[in-house]
Amino acid sequence: MYDVYLLRPGMFISDMSVRSAGYIIAKEFPDAVVCDPYFMTALRKKPDIIMTAWRHSKKAQDPVILSMYRYVCVPINDQNMHWRGAVLDTKTRTIYWYESLEPEVQMVTRKRGQRLGGAASALSENALEELGLLRQWAQARMEGALWSLEDGQSPRQVDGNSCGIFMLMNFWNRCSSKAVEFGQDDIDMWRYKWMAACYIGKMAV
Repeated sequence: MYDVYLLRPGMFISDMSVRSAGYIIAKEFPDAVVCDPYFMTALRKKPDIIMTAWRHSKKAQDPVILSMYRYVCVPINDQNMHWRGAVLDTKTRTIYWYESLEPEVQMVTRKRGQRLGGAASALSENALEELGLLRQWAQARMEGALWSLEDGQSPRQVDGNSCGIFMLMNFWNRCSSKAVEFGQDDIDMWRYKWMAACYIGKMAV
């Protein structure tokens, strides 16, 4: 259960952790699906791929057709330094973008000891590229339908390791009819809730 261990306070969550949490989201919301963390990497290399996602089983992957789900959550790992995410709302054809990092904030990652704030311009360039790829992919899958882009208004983090939890909470709130409040002050509480959810298979909000 190393994936669950990495959800604890002070840790930068891994791809395994995101997969486990994505299973919880997909189980809780039948009209939502969470992509594998490697989807964005694969999309950069081969834009015409079929999206793979984790649903109902941590090990089973299903091809996703956008018309099958209302919400398609896309975790994005930027160079193993930072998590941000996007949610494709197939009903409104809107891509919601979630970024928890303030561009001007200087912080040090536990994993590499690099200044995340110093890479703000590069992250912004990556974000623009990712948004463009996602929109191109979605429009191609839905026969050229136009998609709009919208800032999902993520709460901001002030530490250097909670971006993954912020991303998961943003996914949860977009898929849920009853959004929960969260922020840096209570992010450790949500870490423990995600740990418990991955153990018992259900989120307590």
